[in-house]
Amino acid sequence: MLAAFGVPATLPVAGLVVVAGGMSTLVPATPGGAGTQQLFIVVALQQVASAASALSFSIGMQVGVTIVNTTLGLLAMTLAFGTMRPAAIRAGLRR
Repeated sequence: MLAAFGVPATLPVAGLVVVAGGMSTLVPATPGGAGTQQLFIVVALQQVASAASALSFSIGMQVGVTIVNTTLGLLAMTLAFGTMRPAAIRAGLRR
C-alpha cells in the first residue's frame, strides 16, 4: 500500500507505520484512532514523504483495513450461525 500512495515502500518505513499506528492507540481521543493515527503517521513519515502522501496513505489504509475486518466478521458470523438473517441470528443467541 505504501508504494500505491507514493510513499517509499521500504522495511524501515513500514516499521514506522506499524509503530505510529500502535502509538495512536495510546491516545484514545477518537473511536478507532481516526485522526490520531493519521497525525502520528504524517509526523513519522515527514522525512520520507509529503504530508499529503502520508495522509492519503493513512486514510486509505484505515479504510482498507476496516473493509477487510468488516467482511471477515460478517463471513465468520455467517459461518457460525449458518445464515445472514438478523432474526435467525437473534434466535440462535437466545438458546
